[in-house]
Amino acid sequence: MNPDTADRLAQSVAGAPLPPRRSAIKGAFCGATMFFLLEFFSTINDNIPRVPVAWLMMVGIVAVESLLFFRIVRLLRTPRRVDTFFVFRLDYGQRIAIARRALKSVHRGFFSFVFAALVVGAVLETVLMHERSLMTLCVVPCCCVVVLAALAFACNHVVTHRLIPCSRKDNVNDTHAPAGNPFFRKWLSQRSAATAYAISRLAPQKLRSAVMRDILYLLRGELFLTIFITLAVSSIMSILMLMVGDPHSPFVSILALVAIFMIHLHFASELAEAASGSTACHWLPMDGFTSYWAFFTTMLMPALLPVLVFIVITLPTLGSLYGIVRLLNFIVAVLVVTAIGCRGIVLRERKDSDGVVTLMFFAVITVGNFIPWAGAAFYLAALGAMILLDWEGNSLHGRAKGGSGIQGA
Repeated sequence: MNPDTADRLAQSVAGAPLPPRRSAIKGAFCGATMFFLLEFFSTINDNIPRVPVAWLMMVGIVAVESLLFFRIVRLLRTPRRVDTFFVFRLDYGQRIAIARRALKSVHRGFFSFVFAALVVGAVLETVLMHERSLMTLCVVPCCCVVVLAALAFACNHVVTHRLIPCSRKDNVNDTHAPAGNPFFRKWLSQRSAATAYAISRLAPQKLRSAVMRDILYLLRGELFLTIFITLAVSSIMSILMLMVGDPHSPFVSILALVAIFMIHLHFASELAEAASGSTACHWLPMDGFTSYWAFFTTMLMPALLPVLVFIVITLPTLGSLYGIVRLLNFIVAVLVVTAIGCRGIVLRERKDSDGVVTLMFFAVITVGNFIPWAGAAFYLAALGAMILLDWEGNSLHGRAKGGSGIQGA
């Protein structure tokens, strides 16, 4: 196989490669940002919980490695899935080679990112917070590096020794089917267009055609899983809110934001294909900003259920000025969380550090939630940082000049 072709195919699995030096710079920036937002401010305001950089990086490492591993499993286990790899007629050995290239590309940059973030976090904790705990400064960061190395070794071992077998079930005919029942598939195909059109009427007129396209992608995809996640997460959130027992507690609002964030993670993965296919829809031309706001509107619709539950539970507090300000801050947080969810859809080039950056932005939202009156300032700061980070990269700025400009993962 042509090395350039192999590299491009590996990028479609793991994202564009990030040079170790540039990755280290981004890791140092992320480490400093996480320190000031999640640790240093806790010394100023006791309401802000302290979350050490090393602990947050441990969560990020597990999340990124899990996401990468599941992508590799999908590449190797479903060779008859109708995608680019199937069209290229790649056999199992060639898929193994692409998987190893993808793993090497991710780990080469991710090691530098994690190491730089841990070092910067430890230095700032020592200098600014006068931290002297050996556990915080040394043991936990070393455990992060060991966990990353162990997960990287395990992934490479599994792929190299061909421990991920191909699926024995030939599902070529129902690859894109939302369920195995032919009656349900026929029923859904007859009503999906009408359903998407009816839901799209909730959007502004300029966005309706694009929103309808996005909803059609959702109806064609994992419909049961989408409905289950939306209802189950909202139900669990409602139960936990009632268990808190105090509508004034900041944990009530953070539960709603976590539920919205989890729902958006699922919808972002479903809508990524709609983003990658938008440039091929010559019969539905639209500029990049229209496409972005269409995704934003589509992502905002499932968030309305947790928002409604939050308003119902906190209704007794809305008679005071504090309750009204808190509701306004919560609405701003919902809009920013939705924008963060759209970030994973509209990026033209996806990098292995995107998952950690997304978690870091949501961590800023979490900190702002515990600020009684000025929490919206943290939400807007997270939004501004996201815009600055992606402006040069390939998000809104690139699409404004050259149309949609969206490529698939």
